[in-house]
Parts: sequence; structure tokens; C-alpha cells
Amino acid sequence: MVYDELSQLSADLDHAQQQKESLEFTLLESEEKVQDLEKQIKQSAYINSQRSEITVDLPKDEETVRDLIKVAGDSKGPSPEECLNLLAKVYPKRLVVLPSAVESAREVSSFAQNRRLLDMLNRLVTEYLPAYLKGGDTDARATFTNNEFSARESDTVANNKQYLGYRKFDVDGREVEMLKHLKVGVADDPKSTIRVHFEIDQASERVLIGHCGKHLPLPGR
Repeated sequence: MVYDELSQLSADLDHAQQQKESLEFTLLESEEKVQDLEKQIKQSAYINSQRSEITVDLPKDEETVRDLIKVAGDSKGPSPEECLNLLAKVYPKRLVVLPSAVESAREVSSFAQNRRLLDMLNRLVTEYLPAYLKGGDTDARATFTNNEFSARESDTVANNKQYLGYRKFDVDGREVEMLKHLKVGVADDPKSTIRVHFEIDQASERVLIGHCGKHLPLPGR
């Protein structure tokens, strides 16, 4: 009888040992899962911290989607006027295209570097604008090269009332001076040269484009 009791105790001990090992293994698995979850949480937090605070206004209506597909499928790219209209539809909360800009764009329909213009305008709205609102032009100008962007006009223009007037545009009844401009080309050829004059409206946090066409008049030209 004593032998039977010892055998039972030995069996119980073995069973208890197996349960202990099983629990230890389960605990180890749980600890590994906790560590994996902690890593995922840290990674998600880092990714979220790197995202821009300003979100992109995605196109929602069918007309805009059709326009985007048309641009993607056109080997020539959109005309300057189409570039303005398309971006105004895609980013209605961040871009205002004035009638003067559309009118000037129509006059340079022969401009050949359409896709480059579209890219620069897109960067203006999606990169320059948020950078400007956050840190001013000093930070924002890094969006473009020196050949693509000028923050102001020459003193010859800025100090000349007549030529400065060409760079003032009506925005809801108020006159806005737009010396900042994007630029492509230097020749007086509308096929290869274009200027986009704009200003940032701090109140509405939008880009205002007043001109997208030929080089505006300069003294002696």
C-alpha cells in the first residue's frame, strides 16, 4: 500500500512538473507577444509623428477624377489653364486661382513644359504652403531650386510704381501685391517660358495665384 501511495505521489509530482513547464512556456509566449505589441505601438507613434499636420484634399467628385485620368493619359500634358483648373478642383481648401491667372494662362496655351508646370504648382500647394505657414519663406523656399522660384522682384521693379502695379491683383475687392513667383525659362518665348505670381493668404491659409503666363513687364523690356 505504501508503494502504491509513493507511485501516486510520484505521478502527481510528474504531472505538476509538466503543468509548471507548460505554464512557464505560456508565460514566455505572453511576454514575447507583449514585447511585439510594444514595438508596434512605438513604431505607429513614430510614423504618426512624422506625418504632415496638413492633410491633402482628395478629389471626391466624378468630374475631378475624369480630369485626373485625362491628364494621366495625355502625352502632351495639360495646358497652363488646365493645370490651374485641375489643382483648384483637387485642393479647393488650399488654392485660389484668380480670374486674372486663368486669363493669362490662356494666352500661353502653346507653352510646352506642361508637366513641369503642373509639378511645380502641385509642390507649391502641397509642400511650399504648409512649410510657409509653419516657418515662413525661409523654410518654404527649399521646396524649389533657385531657378524655379523667386521670393521677390528686383529693386528696379519694386521701386517703380508703374511696374509694381502689374504685380498687384484684385482679391475680393482688395489689392494684393504678388512679388513671389515661380519661373520656367528666361527667353521671351511663350513656348518655353512662363511666370506664376502668387501670395500666401495667412488668414485663409491658402495660395493665391494672380498670374500664370508671360513674363510681366520689366523696365526696358
